[in-house]
Amino acid sequence: MARMRRLAAAMLLLTGCNLLVSADQRRIDAAQQEVAALLRDPATAQFRNVRIKRTTPSADPDMAFVCGEVNGINAFGGRAGFKRFIAMPKVNGPDGDLMRPLLEETSPSPDAFAREWATAC
Repeated sequence: MARMRRLAAAMLLLTGCNLLVSADQRRIDAAQQEVAALLRDPATAQFRNVRIKRTTPSADPDMAFVCGEVNGINAFGGRAGFKRFIAMPKVNGPDGDLMRPLLEETSPSPDAFAREWATAC
């Protein structure tokens, strides 16, 4: 009987871990869609080094940043090269909503983007 309880507890624990991973993956997927929508040809977006970044380990999961790199097709039909992006959470939005992402190449100030990247990612 005790063995069954331990097994049931282990299964519940693993299920909880999967729910957390799924929430992070949904946030990553949403960020990638928003980033791709800013490209000339969204269907050509390639992503790498995409990750969730929380300001502290105990931070509210809805206040997580999504950081990574994206590459897309440029006006000449070639790849533009990987550029960094940051998708920040909305302060007063529904759970999981992200603000319009910041792209390194379209940032009005490269220094400001670099500071934001250093802080958020």
